[in-house]
Amino acid sequence: MASPSTTVRICQGLGITASAFLAGTLYTASALGVPAILAGKTNSSLLVAQWHTLFRTGFKIGPTLALLGAVNYLYVAWGAYNSTYDTRVWKGFVGAAVGTVSIVPFTLIFMSSTNNALLGQVAKTTLGEDEIRGLVAKSDPDTIRGLTGDVVTVLVGSAEKPFVVHRKLLISKSAFFHAALKGSWLEAKEGKIRLSDDDPKLFSNYILWIYNQEWTADEDGQDLEFDTCFHLYVLADKLGSEAFQNSIMDRLCNIAQQKSHPLLISTTKTVYDATLPGSPLRRLVADSLAWDLQLSHPVQLIEAVPELLYDALAICKGRLERRDRSRAPYYEDVCRNYHVHREGNRCSFTAGQAESM
Repeated sequence: MASPSTTVRICQGLGITASAFLAGTLYTASALGVPAILAGKTNSSLLVAQWHTLFRTGFKIGPTLALLGAVNYLYVAWGAYNSTYDTRVWKGFVGAAVGTVSIVPFTLIFMSSTNNALLGQVAKTTLGEDEIRGLVAKSDPDTIRGLTGDVVTVLVGSAEKPFVVHRKLLISKSAFFHAALKGSWLEAKEGKIRLSDDDPKLFSNYILWIYNQEWTADEDGQDLEFDTCFHLYVLADKLGSEAFQNSIMDRLCNIAQQKSHPLLISTTKTVYDATLPGSPLRRLVADSLAWDLQLSHPVQLIEAVPELLYDALAICKGRLERRDRSRAPYYEDVCRNYHVHREGNRCSFTAGQAESM
């Protein structure tokens, strides 16, 4: 078998270099650029403009690098096909060429709706900030990687309503599913998990969030009730989905600031029955009572949930000792007061900061 010519060697180098630059560009945009944009305290117009700069740069560089890499790989494949009987050689380079340009059909199939929606906002921003952040977040690499591979079935409720979800996506978003689907458990082998005690309607909002970062509306498109958000937080806590918990908490704090949605007794009882002492959700309920009396029928509520009285009194005692006349914590740094994070991470943008923007 003859040695490859100098031209083939050059094409090999060009193909590898072009595909390496393409991979680096895509990774930089998705893993570094998008999170940086979302972390900034920016308004809707600036958020779209920053995304458009990333998109425009990638649109100029990406196809050129993909085409350059693919053409060189195909030339090397043609040379290998004519000089060796080992089909694995030339087929490998053809595979490399196909893999290099695969970003084009992937973008057209999976990302075109998101890109078109955001491009429509470049000239005139008509979507709300939360909607725009949700669209930009779809470029997050965890979500994109999760749309590949096999699926599992989650059977929810007593009627076992089935939800077919990508395994990788569930694992990346939930500590519960990570433990259940990564080990040697029966659920991991069968690809089925039962959540018999949970509400299918609430779980459908969780599925909306892991795929689209959108969860604030019900099946009819109406905004979720204040109490429903509390139940959804309990589900997120059970699933170990910290990012979802924090997203719900941001909304709960925004609603609490409006002082127009007092908590029901049944919801408060559920919160205390389903969470542990020190839970951020318990703190929010106790703060609502201690600071603003945002509870429906507080006397009956305390009789039904006596732990709430202890928590609220502890907050009031601390305020008196500090002579604290500031606002409730849900008006301030929501991340520090109510978010859950591993290894001391913190958010750069929270609902509590939104009102000052």
